[in-house]
Amino acid sequence: MTAARLNNNTVHEIASITNSNLLVRMMEMGVLPGKKLAY
Repeated sequence: MTAARLNNNTVHEIASITNSNLLVRMMEMGVLPGKKLAY
């Protein structure tokens, strides 16, 4: 799923992140699996 497919005014939970350079960058920003994002 990409961010473009997220619905507005809802809370989404990150279930998993594929091991990649993006995972490292997201972890550095504090975005970890299990974190809930309000969009």
